[in-house]
Amino acid sequence: MVDDDQSTRDSLAAVLTNAGIHVYVAGDSDEAVSLQGLHHPAAVVVDYLLPDHTGIELAERLKELDPETPVLLLTELGSLDSALSAAGGLDGLLVKPLVPQAFVQTVRNALAHRRLVVENRRLVDRIERLSTQEPTAPPLAPLAEQLTEMPNRTLLEDRLEKALAACQRDYSSLAVLYVDLDGWQAVQEQAGQGVADQVLREVADRLTVARRKSDVVARIGTDKFALVCSGVQSSADAFRIAALVREGVAPPVAVDGVEHWLRATVGIVVTDSGAAGETASSALENAELAMHFARDEGRASRQYDKSMRDRVSSRYEIQHGLQQAIDGGELVVFYQPVVNLQTGQVVAAEALVRWRRPDAGLLLPGDFLGVAEEVGLSSAIGRWVLDRGLADVAAWKAAGSLPAQFRLVVNVSARELTDAGFADTLEELTAKHGISPGMLSLDLTEQAARQVANADDVLDRLNDLGVSFSLDDFGAGESKLSWLQDLPVTALKIAPQFVAALDVADDPYGAAMVRALIALGHELHLSMIGEGVETPAQAAALRAMGCELAQGYHLGHPQPAEEVWAKSA
Repeated sequence: MVDDDQSTRDSLAAVLTNAGIHVYVAGDSDEAVSLQGLHHPAAVVVDYLLPDHTGIELAERLKELDPETPVLLLTELGSLDSALSAAGGLDGLLVKPLVPQAFVQTVRNALAHRRLVVENRRLVDRIERLSTQEPTAPPLAPLAEQLTEMPNRTLLEDRLEKALAACQRDYSSLAVLYVDLDGWQAVQEQAGQGVADQVLREVADRLTVARRKSDVVARIGTDKFALVCSGVQSSADAFRIAALVREGVAPPVAVDGVEHWLRATVGIVVTDSGAAGETASSALENAELAMHFARDEGRASRQYDKSMRDRVSSRYEIQHGLQQAIDGGELVVFYQPVVNLQTGQVVAAEALVRWRRPDAGLLLPGDFLGVAEEVGLSSAIGRWVLDRGLADVAAWKAAGSLPAQFRLVVNVSARELTDAGFADTLEELTAKHGISPGMLSLDLTEQAARQVANADDVLDRLNDLGVSFSLDDFGAGESKLSWLQDLPVTALKIAPQFVAALDVADDPYGAAMVRALIALGHELHLSMIGEGVETPAQAAALRAMGCELAQGYHLGHPQPAEEVWAKSA
């Protein structure tokens, strides 16, 4: 920092020091040249008016000594025109009075630029040395991406390989952090590419500040960054760095007076001591995988562990086997009876899909329906279950097994209910099997209810067809009473955890909760179904409280279609 006014240079130096930037100060040109020779600063701020030379002349001397040093010229409004006319060869212009944040950001940009120039020069030198041995070596790829002037993936991997080699030499550890920006895509879509680019530049600068001085930070994707953190002693160290990264990203980024909010999700890899068998590509891939697990689990950060690869492999196998399961007859439907608690009669059956996988036995829905949703097969599986269920109901009806007012309960996803063609599919399949739509009850989870509350056209048409709806696990999560007004619900299912408390002696609140839910349902003229009934005491308690229906292992396990009525009889 070169300024002949001591109060100005001291105050500006203090601003930079508080921002974590080390500063040397000089009051004239000779002192500045001497400091440059001694300390080789990464950037220089020069006042336009100095006692022995102009700032332009000093800048030219400094550039002669080190052409790669960014020089920023500091001027007042009164001398701005003359400074502009003379500053063509300089790297930036700062106009007094300075806004501290803008001043710090400009200096940081200059430092980041210098750092990339140095890295590029080192790698160019290395390539040139190699090219003397290998004349046909390919041209050097860019090592910094243009938008943020940060190192790119190529440079990051080079630095990471060197850091891993150092770990192997001194038996130390390092961490790799993979940072994904949640919310950036929305900024791009709503505010445009120009604003999104400005937001990315600001985040890149924040990450440069948030990192430790020894860490390497790079932009490796559109809205993705990575950090290589050497000298990490434990997972706790890595999580502390991740917390600093998240804190740096969290404040809103203001562009043209509009605030844009982003959130960082961080995947973490911490190598073993010595980093045996680790490569740059494997470390980055594993950190990215940990980031995806963090997002799926609703976490801010997640550390990689080897079980993640096993789960990904299993998911991949499930994904590629599901279509074969649908087409090849590997899916089956089991039915769990719903019983009238007063008469003991089976009045409904819930259709539950199973996958009879040749290499893994019978898989429950939790093992594959989540993957089906991800890959877009949930609707196809839902149609298959509905078709199979209606076929079985038709067979039971033909055999004279069905009681009066029997209903088939089928679980449906939000994706199905928000599909404008779902009502057509249901009408087509009920007609195909000669079953009245009024014999169907569609079971909604809370998540599905949240997403379909505004799908009025589909819901109204299904209601007009006579289809009824039940709300699953009522009271266990974020249930909203407004859903009971917005949705054509005719029954509420009491969540199993409440039912389980009915025969627990030291839980007086469990019975109170069930009574309250039943009273609410009856006030709204809704049927109540107790889920997860596993003991005679639970069934008796529900019956005494006025709950009409129930299902659970005490009343009947899920079973193949041919066994439903044989067992109930």
